[in-house]
Amino acid sequence: MIAMQEIDNIVAEVMSRVLGRPVSPDDNLAMTACEAWDSLKHIELIVMMEERFDICFDAASLPELTSQDTFVEHIRKLIGNA
Repeated sequence: MIAMQEIDNIVAEVMSRVLGRPVSPDDNLAMTACEAWDSLKHIELIVMMEERFDICFDAASLPELTSQDTFVEHIRKLIGNA
């Protein structure tokens, strides 16, 4: 099982890489507040998170993944750390 803090760190690391800007685990970056986070980057974030955590987001949850916190929340549920 992955520690909660480690999930926060990995999500921030993936977001930094995909969005091309520094993202801290404490930020809660939102799609609406980041110009670089367009629809293409959104798909890239989803794919990279799935690969990094070896998970698969439910199609119904994809529209909800609009912030750093929602990614963390959904990932924790999928890997049993909720």
